[in-house]
Amino acid sequence: MSNVLSRHFEEKKSKNNKFSIRAYANFIGISPASLSHILKGRRTLPLSQIDNVSLRLKLSEEERNELAYSVLNSKNKIQKRINIKKARSVICEKTYSKLIRKWEYYLILTCFNLSDFERSFEWISNKSGLPQKRVYGILLDLLSLGIIESDMGFFKLVVGFHETLPGISSDIIVNGHKDNLSKASESLRYSPNLREFQYITLPTNVKNLQKAKVLINTFIDEMEALLEDGEKTEVYRLAVQLFPLK
Repeated sequence: MSNVLSRHFEEKKSKNNKFSIRAYANFIGISPASLSHILKGRRTLPLSQIDNVSLRLKLSEEERNELAYSVLNSKNKIQKRINIKKARSVICEKTYSKLIRKWEYYLILTCFNLSDFERSFEWISNKSGLPQKRVYGILLDLLSLGIIESDMGFFKLVVGFHETLPGISSDIIVNGHKDNLSKASESLRYSPNLREFQYITLPTNVKNLQKAKVLINTFIDEMEALLEDGEKTEVYRLAVQLFPLK
């Protein structure tokens, strides 16, 4: 467990030799038994308690990040890590399901590649617009999967490229697309200056669909190169749909 809680306990005890674990537990708002287990490394502080404990101890941002990291790292030790080789990770179906079905995971991962990226909970939460508790949960998952790593509460990507195992369930991919379409519909509320929606309905020779898919892939690659050129300050999603209207 983090040294943050231990340090603050020792500081208070140095000022008052009678200051006990029970008094400390009451001060930070958790049970004495739980605190005892936490300080001995037998249990982790619940994620939901990080903000409360940080406020009660008046932790600095650095100490708060250290505390949050220690919680995630302690939980991470009991999770199964995936093998990483030559900066590449192979994503199993369970992992891929979690990543592709929830747009928040890609949002957080893409934040790591922004030009002004800061490796702290607060920055990631502010930039992504997600509540800090949700960011904690996502980072915990990404840590346990070996996709990111943390050093004293500051995060960085371990791998930048992922490949999936063959035979991934089509249901997982379908659900991922549904989640994407739902998020796209929500983005219609943004100013037209911040997004672009276009579509065309046309008679189609289905024999040319494979060629069309190649062109779409080429277009996506070119758009990626264009939009990532220069200073990157926001996270966008580029999506292309081609489907039959029947």
